[in-house]
Amino acid sequence: MSQPEEWILHTEEKLFGFLESRMAHLSADEQLLFADLCARFTGVSDSGSLSASIQSLRRETGFERVPLIFQRDGRLIRLEEAVDARYASAGWKGDRMNTTPIVESRIPETSDGIQDEGTTEEYDRMQRGLRDEGHLPVHELTECTQAGDHALEVGPGPGYLGLEWLRHTKESHLTGLEISPAMIAIAERNAREYRLSDRAVYTEGNALSMPFSDNTFDCAFSNGSLHEWEDAVQVFSEMLRVLRPGGGLFVSDLRRDLSPEIFGYMRDSCLEPEIRKGFETSVRASYTQEELETLLEDIGFSRLQVIAHPYGLVVSGEK
Repeated sequence: MSQPEEWILHTEEKLFGFLESRMAHLSADEQLLFADLCARFTGVSDSGSLSASIQSLRRETGFERVPLIFQRDGRLIRLEEAVDARYASAGWKGDRMNTTPIVESRIPETSDGIQDEGTTEEYDRMQRGLRDEGHLPVHELTECTQAGDHALEVGPGPGYLGLEWLRHTKESHLTGLEISPAMIAIAERNAREYRLSDRAVYTEGNALSMPFSDNTFDCAFSNGSLHEWEDAVQVFSEMLRVLRPGGGLFVSDLRRDLSPEIFGYMRDSCLEPEIRKGFETSVRASYTQEELETLLEDIGFSRLQVIAHPYGLVVSGEK
């Protein structure tokens, strides 16, 4: 495949992701109206290829077609091609795909984080790879913050998301709350590598009882640690407490009801055996959109929304 073709496919993936995230702000009726208008404007009526229809059909029928792109035998293909082929080979005739969660009920993971130094180094390498490939939600995070913000990052691990946020914002400061001393050591090392030690501070502590005063931070965010929280409601309540009025919330994580294809793709991307095993247990410990919406409905944020993506969940809110 030529470089222009590869660029087109990757750009298409990003466009679908953007469209799907914006559709989450519309009601089901508004999504269907948008899909109808797009079909009439373009002359294309393939509802399975339009993100708005994906969203509404996912809620109403369980149908899911995901525009993920990956490599097989040196060729870049859309995941929906693989999914279509899978169900066609199985004699599937209907228009409703099997999206049964890999694990029916949630199986909690450790709430102590990654403490082993060897495993933390492996995790650091994996997270660095995700950063280098552009898979961290840096753009989304910078869009909902302002210059000069003091942010709280819950469960920063090796710290790449927060450090990238600092690098892309002006006069901002970061406080990371991390339960693992081994992870704090790596995050501090990475902060020195970024030359951002003067703007990033890491504190050891449990998010169930944050060692910070009320109304301390302008924004709070977390990526990939929600599934480890022993009591998610308590942690979100603590984040609300330490946020200043008007402060923003951005929490992203895995989702338990990943499609089998995406689960396999993400698992196989974990090269180290311990990290691959950890990914599997993390998926089992993660939430579905419906579960999070139920858990968070009475937290007290002035605005709170759970957005489902093919690869995970995003909780967006404001105090």
